[in-house]
Amino acid sequence: MSSNQANFNGNFPAGSAARGPFLERPTKVGSYAPNKLGLYDMQGNVWQWCEDESNDKKSPGRVRRGPSWLGTSQQLRAGIRTWIAPANHFGDLGLRLARVSVGK
Repeated sequence: MSSNQANFNGNFPAGSAARGPFLERPTKVGSYAPNKLGLYDMQGNVWQWCEDESNDKKSPGRVRRGPSWLGTSQQLRAGIRTWIAPANHFGDLGLRLARVSVGK
């Protein structure tokens, strides 16, 4: 994958992909094509701060899934998780809002 397909550090592309841009900032949702499920920006852009508690019961924080625009292609998978304390603030951390269509 190259950074022409998702917002991440393009200096470290996956496999044989060419180096791409490193924008050094988050981008507007929908700047890249959606995945097969029609979801936008599930890889890269910002870490997603989740309500889930960390598996490490000693940690004071909540789960974050990522990575963000600072990450490399090797880290680009929705299953990558770490935790972050609620008091921490970073420019590469955000929330994912979802809207559900309810049938009549």
